[in-house]
Amino acid sequence: MRKIRKGDIVGRISYGKDVVFEVTKIIKTSNGVEFAILKRFNAQNCGR
Repeated sequence: MRKIRKGDIVGRISYGKDVVFEVTKIIKTSNGVEFAILKRFNAQNCGR
């Protein structure tokens, strides 16, 4: 599995990717744990 980066589009695997998010920021804590800040991705804005 590759590392998640800023700008990646991710989805909830447990629900069949019913909700999709864009990774807007990666925060690394002082003990080395990384958290992704997500913004809900609206597929209606993709020209469908």
